Amino acid sequence: MPSKIAMSIHSRIRQDDIVILIMGITGTGKSTLIDHLATGQPGTIVRAGDGLTSCTQDVAMFVVNNHFSNRIILVDTPGFGDTNRTDMEVLENISNFLADLYRNNISPHGIIYTHRITDNRMSEAQCRALRCFHRLCGDYACSNILFVTTMWDEERSGKRAEEMQRCLREKYWRDMISLGASTTPYWNTPQSALETLKNFVGRRQGLSRIPLQIQLDIVDKRLTLGETEAARALQPPKVAVLLLGLTGAGKSTFVNTAAESSRARVGQELTSTSICVERFLVDHPRKLTSLIFVDPPGLDHTSVSDGEVVKKISESLGALNRSLPDALFGGVIYLHDISESRTQSPIGTTILTLLSVPEPSKHILLATTKWNKAMTDPEENNSRHLELVNGAWKQIRERGALVGKFEDPENSESAWGLVDLLLDRQPLDLQLAHSELNALQEKLRTLTPQKRRGFFTKLFKKLFGR
Repeated sequence: MPSKIAMSIHSRIRQDDIVILIMGITGTGKSTLIDHLATGQPGTIVRAGDGLTSCTQDVAMFVVNNHFSNRIILVDTPGFGDTNRTDMEVLENISNFLADLYRNNISPHGIIYTHRITDNRMSEAQCRALRCFHRLCGDYACSNILFVTTMWDEERSGKRAEEMQRCLREKYWRDMISLGASTTPYWNTPQSALETLKNFVGRRQGLSRIPLQIQLDIVDKRLTLGETEAARALQPPKVAVLLLGLTGAGKSTFVNTAAESSRARVGQELTSTSICVERFLVDHPRKLTSLIFVDPPGLDHTSVSDGEVVKKISESLGALNRSLPDALFGGVIYLHDISESRTQSPIGTTILTLLSVPEPSKHILLATTKWNKAMTDPEENNSRHLELVNGAWKQIRERGALVGKFEDPENSESAWGLVDLLLDRQPLDLQLAHSELNALQEKLRTLTPQKRRGFFTKLFKKLFGR
């Protein structure tokens, strides 16, 4: 049975030792994995987390002597999402340890990052921790990363678990995998743990240790922790939301209501007001998130063609991505004037048609506006809303699109209630959204006027069809 010896930061690490850093969210099985590697049984020397509290409070190191020609040093780290400390405190603990190692000319041979396969979705906290992990390691060290999915023995639906594994590989871990990271399942047994470690170490023996980005930042560049990209990744992300609708639908009023101030100019005449894409940064009143409302000209603008609108949106999202590379894309809020009779206009119809595939629908919220200004009977307005929901919007609604009412422009909760519905869906990669939009915008130039009518179908299918 392999032995395991707790070591301090100042313990004796030989130059031929293989150092493996183990990281992940609290409760993903890091300590259990180490238990199996060290003793063959969970909970014997390292206490695995068995409740709502975090087990690993500080960095600890353990030696695995058997099964390998070199000693294996397993470095157990406190997990992000700790119940007793903030993620920044966890990062500080880990970065101090790694900086001390680097000052002694030691860097990890590999990094294992654990993730529960039983999770149905990636939470905002998990995405933030993953971004921090990537920045902590740096692109150059990605070839030494192994993503280990845990708790397969608790997953009853193999099909669902395999779909989650595919989603992780193709979406959340994609960038790091493209830089050399690999993945493997761990079945919560000593044999599975040992096989995982043997395969990982066997692939890396003979390689020199690769300094992590956080080690270079703190020791070589002498940055403070707060100045590092890893620390910045822990800051609450800004989420961009694109507001669309025909001219006069109330996009600017929606922004002003959410911000509780007159930030966007509201048109009072029949001509369209905004001729450029405006962005408004508004802090969420209840969540540690800032929204960036992207307000382009209306789709049937009196002075700007729809092709120019697309170009302006593309340029705006590109500038936003360059200035805020960590910003996410929450999706689209499509506003429709409840008293408007243009429900069957070419652009409006196209937009509703183009959103008829499952994935785009998940990132779209369709809302009726101007309930307070409609000159018709309230019952008639409700009847119009139901006609939209069960008629023009039926197909996309049945495929997962959200539907709501922006009823009271004097009450900020009327706007934020709709935003929260959209934020409950996992945000998209802003860079990906921009690149797809930009490519389609370029393609628009080559289309004949007749073919341009179908452009918005391709646009939204590409923009949200991931």
